[in-house]
Amino acid sequence: MNVASVLRENGYGTISAGFGEAWCYDLINNPLFTSYNSDNLRIQYDLEMGTASWTDENVRKVFEDVKAYGENGVFIDGVQGTSYDASIALFAQGVAAMLSTGSWDINAIRSQNPDLNFGFFVLPNSEDYCPMTTALGQSYAINADSPNVEEAMMFLEYLYSPEIAQLYAEATSQFSATAGVSVEDEGLNAVTELLATHDSFPGPNEYPTKTEFHDIVREALSKALAGGDIDQILADADAATVALRES
Repeated sequence: MNVASVLRENGYGTISAGFGEAWCYDLINNPLFTSYNSDNLRIQYDLEMGTASWTDENVRKVFEDVKAYGENGVFIDGVQGTSYDASIALFAQGVAAMLSTGSWDINAIRSQNPDLNFGFFVLPNSEDYCPMTTALGQSYAINADSPNVEEAMMFLEYLYSPEIAQLYAEATSQFSATAGVSVEDEGLNAVTELLATHDSFPGPNEYPTKTEFHDIVREALSKALAGGDIDQILADADAATVALRES
């Protein structure tokens, strides 16, 4: 919040984000829920199932932080109407000093401004515990009933061999699941350094079973960022979750 204040005083935009598209709320949803629930990453599943309460302190803190972001201008003006693509452009053009996103957008930023000098940090919270959250981007499986199981396994062994995994990672500017593979990309290397110095977890939004529950969380975050009453936001989210379970 102090950084945002200094930026605004000097005429700069703060954090750009595509909150005009609901899924982008997960970019604050996951790190904040993880910060306060690192001992129970299934917290959102528990909320969905009714075995955790929306009024639990470790849930309430998430929405209090987001409300504070809104009240203190942490995000750019008009952020709740900004599209995902526009949020990237605002950062790439230097209109906003920061961008809420993940490592997958490195190439998109560079394609718009190859000379932009940028780095990475992990979203902090009010208790100064900043774990990283990760999302599975790509995976493969072999059908046990396939007539070509042996050939399929050979292909996967080829695909994940160090040499080919290195080639694939460099071509796509993405992390590789193959041990020992690194890429010549300053952006990804910077993220790798953060992974080495921070706790990292899968995002809590990976656990709920219904897409409608994601909508409930995202709407609650949107209301908090807009300055809504936290008690009412949590009560509304609880009522919507109960209705979802009963439907």
